[in-house]
Order: sequence, then C-alpha cells, then structure tokens
Amino acid sequence: MQGRTLDIPGPMAKRSYEKHSKHIKDAAVLEAKESMSAAVKEVQEINNSQEDALADIAITIDGTWMKQGHSSLYGAVFALSWQTGKVVDYEVKSKFCYECNYWDKQGERPLQDYLHSKASPVCNITHKRSANSMEMQGTTDIYSQSTEQNQLRYVTMISDGDCKNHASVVELKPYDDIAVAKEDCVGHVQK
Repeated sequence: MQGRTLDIPGPMAKRSYEKHSKHIKDAAVLEAKESMSAAVKEVQEINNSQEDALADIAITIDGTWMKQGHSSLYGAVFALSWQTGKVVDYEVKSKFCYECNYWDKQGERPLQDYLHSKASPVCNITHKRSANSMEMQGTTDIYSQSTEQNQLRYVTMISDGDCKNHASVVELKPYDDIAVAKEDCVGHVQK
C-alpha cells in the first residue's frame, strides 16, 4: 500500500493526526531518555565511577539546525561521549511556538483567551536570541545540568574549531574550580 505514513491509514482528521503525532513524540522522547541513560551508565562503568561519584569524561559537542544558514527557527545540540560515541545528552532550541503564533493572529478574539494562552505552560519557545547562538546556548545548558542529571563532568570538549562554545562554557564555570579543556577535532583541522 502506497501513501501510508508510519503505517497509519489516511485520510485522517487533523485532531486524530495531532493525537497520533503526540503519542509518537512521547514514545520517541522516552526511548531517547532510556538510550541516553544506558549510554551514561556505560561511560560510568568504563571510568570505574562509583554510584554517587562524578566521572570526568571527554565529550564532543555538535549542533544542527532545521534550515541551513542563520535563519532557522529550530536547532538541536548533542553531547556525545568520546569513549563510546553515544549520545549522553541533548538540548532542543526553538524560536517559534505554533500556539502563540495562532493567538497572535487572532486580533478579534477576547483578551481573556489570549492572556490565558500566553500564561499556559505550552509555549515552545526556548531560545530568544539569534539562530547562530542556539548551539552556544544549548552547550551551556548541557554543561549546567551534567552533574545533577548524569553524574558526569565534561572536563574536555572536543569541538569542530568553534571557540564560541568553549568560551561560553569557560565563562559559565560549571564545575567551579575545574577548568574545561578544549581539544580540536583532527578531521576539522585538516579542512
């Protein structure tokens, strides 16, 4: 059968599509969390880390955007363990919210509905600056939650030559007196 996406028969009402999309998203997020949790445990075992002790590891940081250039509304930043090559953390940044956009276009709607929507926790905007700064902000978010979320300290950052990410982490000082070293990826240096 052609024309079936994710083995869901069509045509489908918008409400049904949104419901299925939410279930798929929730399942994907759950799977990602389980996968990253297993990757973190593997890294801790490699580093002989005790259960409550922090393991110092090297990671590589890289970001991607929905569109090329510096005009994307969405971006994602990933932290991969150098030892295993597996993702240990990620951050998604968004400069756009469909719900807020909808309410902004409803000029004739009652003010109460508009304010209720703005006050609700469903707004998906997580980044207010330029698309170019999404990777830098995602990197600092990943570093600031590393000890609490994963019991890891990312003491070495292997990067693609982007010194802005490293500079933002150095300024953040996520591990107080422990400095974060920067290593350049050989493949990027060759370019």
